[in-house]
Amino acid sequence: MDKQYSPLEQRLYDELWASMDVFKKAKPKYSPTRFMEMLREYHAVKTAKRLLQDRKEPAEFTGLNKLWELENVNKIPNALSCSLEAIIYNNEEYRSLFTEAEIDVCRERLEKLGYFEKHPY
Repeated sequence: MDKQYSPLEQRLYDELWASMDVFKKAKPKYSPTRFMEMLREYHAVKTAKRLLQDRKEPAEFTGLNKLWELENVNKIPNALSCSLEAIIYNNEEYRSLFTEAEIDVCRERLEKLGYFEKHPY
């Protein structure tokens, strides 16, 4: 039997999938294969929580680093805004699904990548 998700969890899931459209249009193209696998397997909140508990530096996260590169090197506007961290951090409703510590991880990673300099929150 399929697990039932709250409407908010489902909206986050749908937004994370929709955010990947930027990758399809990017040059060079990027396919976040592992992230897509995780979303399929764990859905949105559990995927996010798994990724947010990892204490690596932002540059060590392939997907997050690739989004920074797409925005800053390949000049694809708002690519970093498509990150899981930005989507969660920038939406008060989504924040309610996470702990303060998890929200802090989102903010810290985005700060380290210079996100707020280009995208004032």
